[in-house]
Amino acid sequence: MAEKKEQRLKALDMELDRRSSIIKCKEAKLERLESQLKVRENALQTREKRLSNREGRGEDTSERVSGQPGKESKLNEREKQLQAKEKDLEMKQELLRATERQLTALGQELTDKFHYLKTKQSNRNVPVAMASSIGASQKGRKAAGKVTKVAAKRMNHLKTVGNMLAANKKNANKEKVCIIVTIWDPYC
Repeated sequence: MAEKKEQRLKALDMELDRRSSIIKCKEAKLERLESQLKVRENALQTREKRLSNREGRGEDTSERVSGQPGKESKLNEREKQLQAKEKDLEMKQELLRATERQLTALGQELTDKFHYLKTKQSNRNVPVAMASSIGASQKGRKAAGKVTKVAAKRMNHLKTVGNMLAANKKNANKEKVCIIVTIWDPYC
């Protein structure tokens, strides 16, 4: 049971690490997108400055002095495309932030579950330890019981041997015969 709990805790820990690495990757991606957005904003600002400078100097913004017609209109189209891309990037950033919030919440939930299971297991370990000590004392009592049983058997055996010796002594006195009795103790 404890091994299963440990395996579950390890799995949760690995999942937590995986989620945190995903969050880090998302954060890095978000930073890259923000830097790209800043670059695009700077490019738009420089183009706006150029346009305002040309208008201030009285140049025709639809046609350049160099004689290339429609160059400014192409610039305007490009500017619109950049603005659309900027909006798209902002939407993606918002989506990434929402995903990041979800992942953070999930990571927090996993952390809470991990700590809950850890405390639950540590609380369960106390009665297990007590039960093991109780089991050990019961084993000790059983062993002591076996020793007392062996000692009682040995005492009974010695008593019977003593009775046999006493009987032999009486018989020897009566019949004047010397009997040699060998005592064999199986418990020695």
